Amino acid sequence: MSLPPDQSIEPDSPPEISTLGLNLETLLDLQALQVLLELFHKLTRAAIAVLDLRGRVLLAVGWQPVCTQFHRIHPETSQNCLESDLFLAGNVKAGECVAYPCKNGLWDVVTPFCVEGVHVGNIYTGQFFYEDQEIDLQAFAARAEAYGLDMEAYLSAVARVPRRSRDWVNSLMGFLVHFAAMVSEQALSNRRLNEVTQAQAQALHELSRLEEERHLSEARLEMAFNASPIGLVLVSLEGRFMTVNPAFCAMVGRTEAELLGATFQDITHPEDVGFNIQFAQELLEGRQKTVQWEKRYLRKDGQEIWAQVHTSLVRAMDGTPLHYVTQVQDLTQRKQSEREQLLLRAQLVQTQKMESLAGGVSHDMNNVLMAIQTLATLHQATAPEGSKLCKDMETITKACQRGGTMLKGLLGFARQNLAEEREVDLNALVREELALLERTTLQKVHLDMDLEEGLRPIKGDPAALLHGLMNLCVNAVDAMDKDGILTLRTRNEPGGMVLLEVADTGTGMPKEVLDRVLEPFFTTKPQGKGTGLGLSIVYGTVKAHHGTLNIQSQPGQGTRVSLHFPAIEAKPSLPEVGAQAVSPPPSASLRVLLVDDDELIQIAVQALLEALGHTVISALSGEEALARLETGLHTDVVILDMNMPGLGGAGTLPRLRRLRPSLPVLLATGRVDQTALSLASEYEGVTLLSKPFSLADLQTSLASIVRE
Repeated sequence: MSLPPDQSIEPDSPPEISTLGLNLETLLDLQALQVLLELFHKLTRAAIAVLDLRGRVLLAVGWQPVCTQFHRIHPETSQNCLESDLFLAGNVKAGECVAYPCKNGLWDVVTPFCVEGVHVGNIYTGQFFYEDQEIDLQAFAARAEAYGLDMEAYLSAVARVPRRSRDWVNSLMGFLVHFAAMVSEQALSNRRLNEVTQAQAQALHELSRLEEERHLSEARLEMAFNASPIGLVLVSLEGRFMTVNPAFCAMVGRTEAELLGATFQDITHPEDVGFNIQFAQELLEGRQKTVQWEKRYLRKDGQEIWAQVHTSLVRAMDGTPLHYVTQVQDLTQRKQSEREQLLLRAQLVQTQKMESLAGGVSHDMNNVLMAIQTLATLHQATAPEGSKLCKDMETITKACQRGGTMLKGLLGFARQNLAEEREVDLNALVREELALLERTTLQKVHLDMDLEEGLRPIKGDPAALLHGLMNLCVNAVDAMDKDGILTLRTRNEPGGMVLLEVADTGTGMPKEVLDRVLEPFFTTKPQGKGTGLGLSIVYGTVKAHHGTLNIQSQPGQGTRVSLHFPAIEAKPSLPEVGAQAVSPPPSASLRVLLVDDDELIQIAVQALLEALGHTVISALSGEEALARLETGLHTDVVILDMNMPGLGGAGTLPRLRRLRPSLPVLLATGRVDQTALSLASEYEGVTLLSKPFSLADLQTSLASIVRE
């Protein structure tokens, strides 16, 4: 025997292990077998060991020191032990006992454990010499010297190895064969008992697992049912609610207790009950497997909600109908969004109509104001200073200027951009607005003007800003009773912003009104008192100036509208120009080609030009002007209107330039937009003349041409 009890074999090619799942360690009662082997060793002094097919020592008794202290310690002698064990384990059959001389000089004997014909392990004895065997002590001495073993201790251990007669060994081998057979039979009984026990345990485990999975599945289903954001209901064949989830309860505004036992008719809109019954009948008759439709429920508070319903019929294994299962998804918000989209489309169409109307009205009214202002400034210039006529003409001129400002604001709202951009002093703008309103609207309220000195300027369209401020002031005054307070405030704000604030002590607005106050065409004023465009125009103006608008209001606490605009660096101030005094006519009289399709403009501007000493040649279209120039018409300057039928100003100017490259042109327009600015920058000798223009404006523009 060559393995100590605490070591095992790991062979390169271990014997085949049973595919039946047999395990010697579990087949044998190792504790009882250990007791028997120890008693057997006391009687026979024989070394005994039980090993499985992987060489693991399960039991060991009576090992010789020559093996445990020497042969299994040195690598080469240990390899001899391994060869012996592998030979014995691989060359023994059931009912046999094999003896094998170990290369280390001792004998080993083995017989197998077999269960149902399957080799599951071995019982070993050995570590002895035969009595008739001649012991070659010189060979042991040579081994000790070759492997560096302690010669005296090693030979002493060899001397203690027992000598056995061959009859004794044969009797021992016979005993071991019968003992192995008996132990194998016991192992087989243990195995069968283990199989039955394991099968019972496995069955119980499987039953427990299935029960646990069932409970877990039910818990998951209940959790998913209750946590679903979609309404889930089970309805009996009679139409009564059997089970409802929280989402459905919240959707229809009822508790679970209120719904259980109630019918779907109880909470369905009367107009939709018929469809509900029809679809249920189709499911019962098998004409449909599932049905899907939109219906209306009535909440407990009377509110009507829209829902998409998906219903199926649950049947038993034999096809018997059991109940309906229904998914309900709230469509109320979607339906509301659809209604709002329809409303927005209608508003968009209305807005587009307004844009077209605003453009047309602005152009036509601008020409009317132009004619009035032109003649008014002409008569104002020729009337004695301080006379009633002079004052009346001044009033008419201011009214025209204010009308022009309003038209620019309307056109700005329609086009959502700025007519012009220049440096604007908001303090001056506020003072100008107050001067316009002080004799009318502001007479019934008190004014608190809080303007910060040194206010940084902004870049923008003063006409559009003035119109927006006028809208805010009118709204504020309309919201107040007598003795209300209108506050206009300006401030330099952190972050390079400038604040313009309009506050009132009026009635204020509830949240539902405040949420919609910027919508186009939304108004709380009586029919005919408001268009609903005022604040929309203000909002569009602020956005066009890259600013922000904030409205704070509560019922009974007034309203505060805050406008924030990005500030710019102020340019050096220029000396103020005096009132529109008419300078003496330029020394040279000019021949002016006036191109405008509006008869009023032709009459009014011609009067101004003649008052300034110029000669006027009229053309009612760009095509007519080009034709006259092509025939050799001599002219010193052209006043060309932008907005005319046919070629218009934009189409006429390039052709005019090809005919007369150096002829000066005053491009007259009621709106200095990007098109006009591009034409003025693209063609040399083109100057913009903003409508409505005064006598002084026209005189200044023509004087610059004379100087050139």
